[in-house]
Amino acid sequence: MNTCKSPVSEDTTREVSALIETLLKAGKRLEELTGGEIDTVADREGRTFLLQRAQEHLRQGEAAKQAAIINALPAHIALLDNDGVIVSVNEAWKRFAALNLLQGPAYAIGVNYLETCECAQGDDASGVRAVAEGIRGVLRDGKTSFSIEYPCHSPTKQRWFLMTVTPLGDGPGSGAVVMHLDVTAVREAEEGAQLIVNSSLDAVVAMDATGRVTAWNTQAEKTFGRAHQQAVGQLLTETIIPVRYREAHTRGLRMFLETGEGPILNKRIEISALHQDGHEFPVELAIVPVRHQGTWIFNSFIRDLTEKKRSEEALQRFAAAMDATADAIYLVDRASMSFVHFNEAACRMRNQTREELFALGPAGMLGYSRAELEHIYDDIIASGKPAEPLEILRQRKDGSQLWVELRRQAQRSRDGWLIITMVRDITERKRVAAELLESDRRFSDMMDNIELLSIVIDSQGRIVYCNDYFLALTGWRHEELLGANFVDLVIPHDLMDEVRDVHLAMLADLPTARHHENEILTRAGERRLIRWNNTMLRSSAGEVIGTASIGEDITERKRAEEEILRLNADLEHRVKARTVELEAANEELAAFDYSVSHDLKAPIRHVEGYSTILREEYGEKLDARGRDYLQKMQSAGERMGQLVDDLLALSLVSRSELNRKEINLTALAQLVFDELHTDESGRDIVWVVAPGMSANVDRGQLRIVLENLIGNAFKFTAGRIGARIEFGNNATEGGPVFFVRDNGAGFDATYADKLFAPFQRLHAQSEFSGTGIGLATVRRIITRHGGQVWAEGVVNQGATIHFTLPS
Repeated sequence: MNTCKSPVSEDTTREVSALIETLLKAGKRLEELTGGEIDTVADREGRTFLLQRAQEHLRQGEAAKQAAIINALPAHIALLDNDGVIVSVNEAWKRFAALNLLQGPAYAIGVNYLETCECAQGDDASGVRAVAEGIRGVLRDGKTSFSIEYPCHSPTKQRWFLMTVTPLGDGPGSGAVVMHLDVTAVREAEEGAQLIVNSSLDAVVAMDATGRVTAWNTQAEKTFGRAHQQAVGQLLTETIIPVRYREAHTRGLRMFLETGEGPILNKRIEISALHQDGHEFPVELAIVPVRHQGTWIFNSFIRDLTEKKRSEEALQRFAAAMDATADAIYLVDRASMSFVHFNEAACRMRNQTREELFALGPAGMLGYSRAELEHIYDDIIASGKPAEPLEILRQRKDGSQLWVELRRQAQRSRDGWLIITMVRDITERKRVAAELLESDRRFSDMMDNIELLSIVIDSQGRIVYCNDYFLALTGWRHEELLGANFVDLVIPHDLMDEVRDVHLAMLADLPTARHHENEILTRAGERRLIRWNNTMLRSSAGEVIGTASIGEDITERKRAEEEILRLNADLEHRVKARTVELEAANEELAAFDYSVSHDLKAPIRHVEGYSTILREEYGEKLDARGRDYLQKMQSAGERMGQLVDDLLALSLVSRSELNRKEINLTALAQLVFDELHTDESGRDIVWVVAPGMSANVDRGQLRIVLENLIGNAFKFTAGRIGARIEFGNNATEGGPVFFVRDNGAGFDATYADKLFAPFQRLHAQSEFSGTGIGLATVRRIITRHGGQVWAEGVVNQGATIHFTLPS
């Protein structure tokens, strides 16, 4: 026997038992009032009644009412006395016994039902004896009730009954009511409900008010990896709730039990759940609280969202990939003939919003009828392969037009067929193609009208194109060249192998073959030298198909070059001869320099020496005029000596070899200034030199340059209050331009070019001393370094000398 209880059956049992008890109490109360001893009674008007007869009629009437009520009940009911003897049964009991051949003495009034159960034999003996124990407990032990559910199947139908035993009175000794209620429909409903729950695609989990699992369907076992027996009775927080949510769950349950409110009840939410193996996964959760038998049951409906999330992520990735392409992509559901999805490029290409495109639909967007488009789609599905690309002219929302290329294919989906359409804007490609056609036409016209040879040779060495100039130069006819082997027809025999190797190198796209010179033969047998510019030709698929060459006839130029080479050889012979002459002249100049330094300086030294002796020994004997003549003679000798030294320095500058290296010009200028300033002690001069200046020069010669330029600045600022000398540079596109600037006497800019010629002076000797060789020396040194030098000045406002020093 099954001891599972049905809530509906228990309620019915309690109602029937209460009714029987009420009827019995009413009968007892009537007997207590009469006591069975009073025969008659009189009312206030003196009328009398026969009580005993009235009591009998009343009993009979009450009994009839009780019998009618009990017989109307669907339950099978029997009344037992305190010993377990059946004292009354209702009609339902009798009918049940008749239908099941149980009308024998065991079920008749007067039979001891308790002893019958205690003596039961057979397969159900243990269950029947358990019933006897339950009846005895109610009759004698004071138990308030006993119930048990058991099967009682007929040959044609499965049935279940709920047997309930309750006391007739308030305690032991009053007898009992035995009721058998057919609960087959309830049992089948419960099993059906359980079958529905277990077959649900959602996990169904019930929890009581203590937080323990009370129900766990088949899908819950699959979803969470826990068997029914592993979950029921366990705390929900210890089974499927991740650790981070457990405190909130406990707090929410407590709040609902106290206030009747909960933040997530009767809603659908997405949250993470815990699998038995420890991993978390996304779920959709709905919790519905139900009040049952005075307590709360919380029914949870849980759906695993793992695959949904994966699908959503895949769709997002797919959408992102679609949006990343410049082509418009449309997905159309064939069944509904509506858009499933399209990318952002589709909106841009159409110049329409997503809402507008969805509203138009595929047929409206293409300007087809639905039937026409269905036919196109069905043909693609039937073919089993992508449709041929289609080029069409489309119109945007703003009226502008564009050329597009459509590519369609069908893809089976879970719910049917998807038509995938890719649309590429080929407006620019069309424009370029048209321009290329026009360009080819112009190119052909141009190539036929310029004096350049143009020829195309396929990968087998056959001529497939040549221009008119090639024909004119070689004398071949067009029909004689096309299809002929280039090497065999127009290349001299002694060059054939060389040209074949060049053609193979061109097909391999080797850089060494892009430019080549070789002779060709005209139809008349004349050899012409051609300089070729070669390129490799590929098909649209990338396959090498041949070579193209734009050649120039350089036969006459080559002859001219050979003549130039002959003339250059002759010129070189002349230069060598001239060089020998120059070397001899240089040797003579060197001898002259020696002669000047030896033969001229010696008399000058004699003049200076004797004039010094004359001044020292006979100076007092000379009058003022004589001493003045002597002084002028000495000064002239000194000037003559300085002039000879400057000429020698200028000569040496021109002949000495340059030893160039990177020199710090800032430091060199500072050194020159310090030496000059020491000699000019007592002068107040502002000296400014730019930092970080350097150049690749001969250090000794650049020192001579700076000594001359800075020395001149010292000389021409003499007597100037607030004298200032600056050495710096200015950045230009050609490199730095160095300068030495002063605020001294300056010069007339009209005569700037004369400054750098030997012996040229713009100031009188009485104003500023000098030989006029210094700036000539500066120019020669700068020129030898590959630079330039020039001057700027204003009278009484200073002068600036500029110079460059290319690396």
